[in-house]
Amino acid sequence: MHRRRRARQGRGPRRAGPVVHGFVLRRGRDGDAVRRGRLHGASVPHRPVQRDRQSDPAGHQAQRESAHRAHDVRAYRRGCFGFIEKRINPGSGGRQVARLHVPHGERAAHLRRSARPPRVRPHAALRKRLKVAVWKGAAQGSFQEFDVPRQPSQTVLDVVTYIQRRLDSSLAYRYACRVGMCGSCAMTVNGVPRWTCRTHVDKVLHNEALRIEPLKNLPIIRDLVTDMSAFFDKWARAKGQFAGSRTKRDAFAPIASSSPERADIDAGIECIGCAVCYSACDVVAWNPDYLGPAALNRAWTLVKDTRDQRTVERLRAVAGDAGVHSCHTHMSCTERCPKRISPTAGIAGLKRAILKSALKGEL
Repeated sequence: MHRRRRARQGRGPRRAGPVVHGFVLRRGRDGDAVRRGRLHGASVPHRPVQRDRQSDPAGHQAQRESAHRAHDVRAYRRGCFGFIEKRINPGSGGRQVARLHVPHGERAAHLRRSARPPRVRPHAALRKRLKVAVWKGAAQGSFQEFDVPRQPSQTVLDVVTYIQRRLDSSLAYRYACRVGMCGSCAMTVNGVPRWTCRTHVDKVLHNEALRIEPLKNLPIIRDLVTDMSAFFDKWARAKGQFAGSRTKRDAFAPIASSSPERADIDAGIECIGCAVCYSACDVVAWNPDYLGPAALNRAWTLVKDTRDQRTVERLRAVAGDAGVHSCHTHMSCTERCPKRISPTAGIAGLKRAILKSALKGEL
């Protein structure tokens, strides 16, 4: 009909415009109008561009982007099309457009979704609540209870952080890496010293309740923060500093990985000073002057280091009443160490080294 009307008016057939997702793009007065009519045929004849007109790739690109946006909005809001149109590689005769009919009232497979967002049902764990008792104040403080929502894969550090950010901004606690590398988040959870960043609530929960307090055997500064000065002072008393005989100008002195000394060093060198073993040690609770498992484990790794030059002095420092002979081998430190180190084995090694050195008359 349009062709006959244009022929009576003395005009040639209308030039086909570009097609994007089944829409015919035609230029209007504003240069960006999009005619949203459907293709009425399965084939759109290809016609050469008129020579008296200049192509406008930029304008066509803007039209394509506009058509894409219009198509995506309608696809989301209505979610149903009468036809699904697919592009086929154009042949020599023209540009082919394949059409797949979908019965009325049905949706295409890739459009079977509602325009309204689905109703979100919380996870079963999210509907539960935790009763958390947290230590507040200094040494003469008390426990304060909080109600915290449960979450999947929730750690104790997540619980403490939620309380500090949502319920009580005055809560003081210490943490850094959150991935079990620094050990600064160590606290006492339900009576056991732990890294809170690596402790999941599901594994330590007791009667749907948590009891969080600072590390034991250390002075409390405030809330969950303890003073670590006494802990590291005992490292210094145990001569925990390496004392080599070489300077930085000398060649590096390696220790063979197959040597027995290296095996003993590797077993205890991974300590990061988190004080979990110190908090779990019963001897420290009875005797505050006791050096503690962490300091003695450090001394053992240096005694076995063949490059160190202060072995006798170090053995003399750990052989007193506050040293290795005060250990009763309860193995609480070994049981609680998050790094799976055995300070008890290192203390036993120091006892043997002290005995040998005493028999030689070195002490």
